[in-house]
Amino acid sequence: MPWWLTRQNIVFAFIGLAILWGIVGTVRELTALQAKRRAQPYAFGGEIFAGIKGATGSEKYLGYLTDRDINNDKVAMRFTQAQFTLAPLILDFNNPNHRLLILDFQDLKQAVALAEKMQLRLLKRSPQGLLFAERPGL
Repeated sequence: MPWWLTRQNIVFAFIGLAILWGIVGTVRELTALQAKRRAQPYAFGGEIFAGIKGATGSEKYLGYLTDRDINNDKVAMRFTQAQFTLAPLILDFNNPNHRLLILDFQDLKQAVALAEKMQLRLLKRSPQGLLFAERPGL
């Protein structure tokens, strides 16, 4: 039997092939990820508000109700991204005195309870938990 056909060399060959297969798979995944990054080089959190823009009609102001602390940088950034996404609409922070309202609550149950208390009519709900509602009386 030739020296390269020993059991140890066969095992090393299989291990080498497995490693090579893993490297090829990793390179494929990284190449696909890099292609996605070129298409959208950054993530914009305001995209969750984009579905509201087409449903506002001729409104110029929207109420933005939340239970989040605006002094928290992430919350302030979320509100700013909403304002940027919905521009030229103006978001009025925690002011319910508008016909159209965005409810951005940490707990969806609290948002639904507030909507029921204010007798709001739900227009849209995003997968991220945002509620877009109308106050029929205004």
